[in-house]
Amino acid sequence: MLVGLRHLNRPMIIQWKKRKRSKNNPYACQNVNVFEGDTYLVSYPKSGNTWLRFLIANLLARNPKEVSLSGLEKVVPDVYRNTNEELALLPRPRVLKSHESFAPKYKKVIYVVRDPRDVAVSYYHHLIKSRKIEEGYPLQDWIEEFVQGRYVPQFGTWKQNVGSWVGARQGDEDFLLISYEQLLDNGLEVLKRISAFLELKVSIEKIKEAILLSSADRMRKIEAQENWQPSLGDMRSDKRFVRSAKSGGWKEELSPKSADLIFQNWGDLMQSLGYLE
Repeated sequence: MLVGLRHLNRPMIIQWKKRKRSKNNPYACQNVNVFEGDTYLVSYPKSGNTWLRFLIANLLARNPKEVSLSGLEKVVPDVYRNTNEELALLPRPRVLKSHESFAPKYKKVIYVVRDPRDVAVSYYHHLIKSRKIEEGYPLQDWIEEFVQGRYVPQFGTWKQNVGSWVGARQGDEDFLLISYEQLLDNGLEVLKRISAFLELKVSIEKIKEAILLSSADRMRKIEAQENWQPSLGDMRSDKRFVRSAKSGGWKEELSPKSADLIFQNWGDLMQSLGYLE
């Protein structure tokens, strides 16, 4: 059973029938219908959006132990995996996941940013899992592709996506910028800010419980138990979606040349966000 936003009395969705996308009923994507009160969890891909969705689902749940990865679409759905028709069935106010660059129609936004060097490494492994690149494809070659934004041109490069939101909305009371690193290092304070932003009436004990139940170890166990896949398509089951879930892993995997390439292209924005060489 789910606890609602604001007044904590949103009705539960009893049935959720997943429909196959068709030309007449496409997924919402950038054409999502925005309703008053919506909050959008936005990030560049592989920046911690799924983890934040899981944390918020645990905050909303009356029985957090029942929260699952496969059930996220019922609580904090992805605009790229649901039609507008399906999203309209959700109780309001809604919390939705998106990766779009600055979208003026998104009035209330929580934006998650992550060190692009870690994003690049995580994205590389994700593309192997989703069979978009072959095992053994040189990581250095992928970094060159990543910097140019070739794999997700609809979302731009990391700098274009992050910079569009920070430049347009930073300082706006309806825009909350948080970092993956802050969530790792000081999850309690960050979730307190998120809860206040969402106008959730939750106790400190509830927030602490949500953090414990959203640990990387527990999410990995749930992923294995459910055989959960993060997106549609033929994905490799021998590769985990929830990997190391840490900050600074790029230092172990990226060559100095690859790390320098990212910093040379995006160093100004990285430094403004606290990501130093």
